[in-house]
Amino acid sequence: MRKSHSLINTLESLDGNELRKISDIILNMLQNMDCEETGASTPEVCPKCNCSNLAKFGKDKHGKQRYRCNGCHSTFISTSFSVVSYSRFDLTIWKRYIELLLMGAPLAKCAEVCGISVKTAFHWRHKILYALQKDQNNRVLAGIVELDEMYVPISYKGNHSKSSHFVMPRKAYKRGSDNKAQIGSKACVMCAIERNGQTYGEVLGKGQPTTAMLSHAFNNRILTDSIVLSDKSSSIGYYFNNFTTIELIQLEAHTVVKGKYGPPEVRGAMHIQTVNNLHYRIRSFLRRYNGVATKYLNHYLALFIWVENHNTLEDNTPEKDVLNHITQANTHINRNSFALMPPIPQVA
Repeated sequence: MRKSHSLINTLESLDGNELRKISDIILNMLQNMDCEETGASTPEVCPKCNCSNLAKFGKDKHGKQRYRCNGCHSTFISTSFSVVSYSRFDLTIWKRYIELLLMGAPLAKCAEVCGISVKTAFHWRHKILYALQKDQNNRVLAGIVELDEMYVPISYKGNHSKSSHFVMPRKAYKRGSDNKAQIGSKACVMCAIERNGQTYGEVLGKGQPTTAMLSHAFNNRILTDSIVLSDKSSSIGYYFNNFTTIELIQLEAHTVVKGKYGPPEVRGAMHIQTVNNLHYRIRSFLRRYNGVATKYLNHYLALFIWVENHNTLEDNTPEKDVLNHITQANTHINRNSFALMPPIPQVA
């Protein structure tokens, strides 16, 4: 307390020029602290060759510290080859954008708050979601794992009048008629969830899941000592019984009612009600975006799963974790790549 009083007295005795110099120093320190909090930390390895022999190599025109790899001799900054590479905006703007993204704010609102165009807001959204989607590749499930697929109507949403690489494969549906399409004409979204809350979801392709689709989804994703619960899907049964050593329990459906099967049976703790509830939450989450193009469906699933998995953690700071993730190397994607994405994701 005495130190603070003496510091205030000292500041009051300074003239204007001295106060400006001190204020500039303090602002610079706060900016550096903010950068450290938003993920711009010192890199440990070279983003090109993974060499750990690094040295400081001056600063760029924006005052950011540059580094030089003594292995491949390339130079870079802490955010090189990341989502925010080549961005003219500070990381604080990106952090504010991520907060709005996690809140489900529309693009117009994100653009207004962050001082960017709606087109830039769209590209930022999908650059971030692309990085989160890649993060799913390392997700591993264990314990009691429920899995079941859900089917979503295929949407070719977008302005294709000036496209040079896409032609509508069918006539546009009238409002609501696409929901009556058969399963073979819908996108298959495979979902899995642990009993402790960790989730996985991905568009595998069109129609019912094949062995190749299931192999892509669950090879090395579920630990061998786990127990998998599912319905009486023949493809799921064939895959787990012939290509894995994981114990699979398939639950029978209830008796047929008016030509339709009821919900699968419940054997005490053995049920798939958790994953069915996950389907409901996914559909509710997607509804806020007023129709998602199937080509981008995996991006939005990645956002939903990121939020779901972070809600199970005690230290729930998803916006900071997202920013730390997108400032890592090898997460960058060129915005022109979005136009070349296949209209229906097909893993196999």
